[in-house]
Amino acid sequence: MIASVPLLARRAFGGGMVAPMAVGGVTYPQGTRATAIVAISSLFVVVAIQTGDALEIVVHTGLAAGIVTMATIGARTTS
Repeated sequence: MIASVPLLARRAFGGGMVAPMAVGGVTYPQGTRATAIVAISSLFVVVAIQTGDALEIVVHTGLAAGIVTMATIGARTTS
């Protein structure tokens, strides 16, 4: 059961990464840089979850959300 928590977290954040990008229209080939940035930023949250510290989870989730927002805005304005 414990070993499946990181797997579930990766899948949840993977879906959480693709859904806003599809809504934001960043699924075209020029959006691949933004996709890579978002994928890397989602790992911040996974690592924070593995530590189990609530403050670290909140901070890293906020950082990841900011990075996702900037990547989406950047990809939409350069298309």
